[in-house]
Amino acid sequence: VSSLAKSLSISKSAVTLKINELMKLGLVKKETSSEDKRIHYISLSEDIKDFCSDDDFECIVSDTKTKFSPEKINAFIEILDFISENLETE
Repeated sequence: VSSLAKSLSISKSAVTLKINELMKLGLVKKETSSEDKRIHYISLSEDIKDFCSDDDFECIVSDTKTKFSPEKINAFIEILDFISENLETE
């Protein structure tokens, strides 16, 4: 979570919120390190791996970071939060 937040220049809490939403959708899975319970590894779920590999995902994250400023990424996250909150209330 920390490395993803750092690479996207966004807060860890924003990353955690989105990861939890992606987990609910069955798109990603989170595993706790056996050596350090504070460390979590995020990976694509088996279902989504049929459509996108981990390398593809890392490439998308990298492209996002280079093509968009941290401000635009944060604005996009705010829009996704707004959509998500409104979908949950319906």
